[in-house]
Amino acid sequence: MSNLPATTYTRHTYPFKELSPDQFEEMVYLLIKRDSRFDPHSVEWIGCAGDMGRDITARRITSKRLWYTQAKRWLRFGPADAESVINEIAKNVIERKIEKPEAIIIAISCRPTEKTRIRAKQKAADNKIYMVEFWDKSELGEKISQEPLIRERFFDAGRGLSS
Repeated sequence: MSNLPATTYTRHTYPFKELSPDQFEEMVYLLIKRDSRFDPHSVEWIGCAGDMGRDITARRITSKRLWYTQAKRWLRFGPADAESVINEIAKNVIERKIEKPEAIIIAISCRPTEKTRIRAKQKAADNKIYMVEFWDKSELGEKISQEPLIRERFFDAGRGLSS
């Protein structure tokens, strides 16, 4: 018996909170590997204590520019949380521990407020980071719906469904 959460093929929200933090990071990692904007050979899952603010790194296919991803399986993610994500990366760039990214993806299992999105973009601009993308629960759900192998791996799509 699988310990993955059951889901259906309908447009319901996926039960991200039932995944472990590591499973959530791995799911985001696999989605980034499948994202056509990134060189799949450049995608690296770093996530662990001491990751310096980046769980996943990837390079764009066209420009080879670096993007960082921070994955948070949280019920709430507010402006202070967004600022903290950007600050940690910026601090490590300033201290020359990591390379400066072109952009940051914040993958979260909830829906951020507009204020949170604005604060993240302002903080990134203050640190000369070109862009912040949010992959919230809706965006993640859409991406997962287009990737049946990832959906089945993390949400055991066939379990509990009657024929």
